[in-house]
Amino acid sequence: MIKKNIKKSEAKAIINIALENFKQAEIEGAEEIVPVTYRWAKDKITKDKKIILKSNSYEKTQAAAEDANAACAQLLSLVREQTNLQKKDFGQMNELFEDKELTSSIDNLVNEGGIVS
Repeated sequence: MIKKNIKKSEAKAIINIALENFKQAEIEGAEEIVPVTYRWAKDKITKDKKIILKSNSYEKTQAAAEDANAACAQLLSLVREQTNLQKKDFGQMNELFEDKELTSSIDNLVNEGGIVS
């Protein structure tokens, strides 16, 4: 009985890491940035947590814990990847606005009766 509890506690420790990754992904805006992956990871962690709590098989609990952990790690990774891409895009836009030749050309176009905002 003690050995079974130790193994179950290992799985619970792994699922706790998965939950921390999931919470961090939520904090970083996962639900808005990657909604499909967010829902998938949320379902995955819920199902896997039930398996861990109900199953008496070490293999099933260990597999469920690792599955939930992988799903949440993937979610957090994808959120950070998308966030970095957005930052990169904004950085490129700022470079365009700082280009003096481009901004003076736009000013000339507006002053000559061109595009009005």
